[in-house]
Amino acid sequence: MSDYYRDRCRHGGILSNTFISFWWNRQVITNQYGRPGRSSSNWGIDTIEGYLEDSELVQNRQDQTIDNVENRFRNDEYYASKEYDLDDIKVLLLKPELKYLRFITGRYDLPFYYDEEAKLQRSFPDAFLKDEDRVGWSQHGKLPPVNLCPIARTECTKFYLHPDQTLSTQRPSETEGQTLSYEAHGSVAEARGKPKPKASFGGYERPSDTLGTRPTQLQFTSAPFEEETEFTGHVTAYLNISAIQAKSAESVPSEIDIFLTLRHVGLDGREILYTGTAGDPVPLTKDWLRASLRHVNTEDPRHRDWLPH
Repeated sequence: MSDYYRDRCRHGGILSNTFISFWWNRQVITNQYGRPGRSSSNWGIDTIEGYLEDSELVQNRQDQTIDNVENRFRNDEYYASKEYDLDDIKVLLLKPELKYLRFITGRYDLPFYYDEEAKLQRSFPDAFLKDEDRVGWSQHGKLPPVNLCPIARTECTKFYLHPDQTLSTQRPSETEGQTLSYEAHGSVAEARGKPKPKASFGGYERPSDTLGTRPTQLQFTSAPFEEETEFTGHVTAYLNISAIQAKSAESVPSEIDIFLTLRHVGLDGREILYTGTAGDPVPLTKDWLRASLRHVNTEDPRHRDWLPH
């Protein structure tokens, strides 16, 4: 990964600890050198020099689950020390004049095991380490260039949120300004277990996630697309948000975490799901951000008004 902070530990500035905790406790601790009982539990071979006490095992490891909690910001030494510039890599992975980017869809792990994918992966190091270039990796211009950033036919299109919770390319008038609110502490999971009332919009029945009279999220829905449309690149959203004190709370929230999901809904009102990296059903795309970290450093050499990748 090229961004240890956002790709792995604190995406959007929010601690992402579920996978790390699972991986740490199942893969790291169970394989630590000196851990007793590995052979008897069919988890590898026992340590030749004997077992280590639990206290020594703890002392010998740097617990990432603790480090991620204690270090909150990207410029903390813990994260900053792990950043690197891909342009500094000159051999094998990325040569200055030969750079390749390969995309896959669906599960991240299956392509490693397909015969044709395994042959392709093996062909890359063979070309540079064994001078056996069966594909043309090492030959400049051998592989045809592809314009992917962005695709040539891409049209940058803005969609606007409307007070009636519709989503369209028509810009709202200044008189349409309205504040919409929801109960941030409500449970979307519980709401989805309840019958969903529907509101008609352009002949399309729009499902509404609610929990009684306390909505747990805001949902904006477009009219059905009149022609096949492809969404490409990274979607960005501009929102004006604020938080007020809940009746059951003792103070105004000191932080706001925003979770945004873009869903593909069929004409029958059912969501169309895709295959995620772990094989699980996922929406079109989703992202989240801790509001206090929203500021942009325009002086950073990596800053762009839009992302070309």
